Amino acid sequence: MPSVREEKREEDLCIRCGGEMVHIGFKIYRCQVCGHEEKPEDVM
Repeated sequence: MPSVREEKREEDLCIRCGGEMVHIGFKIYRCQVCGHEEKPEDVM
């Protein structure tokens, strides 16, 4: 039975390669696969 933390949302996936995005700093996310970085503007 998957836990809530395992749940994937589309916002957590890289727009370039579809890899998993990890939070690395203040409103900054980096893809674990290709290294693409994002700063989502719509974070509440």
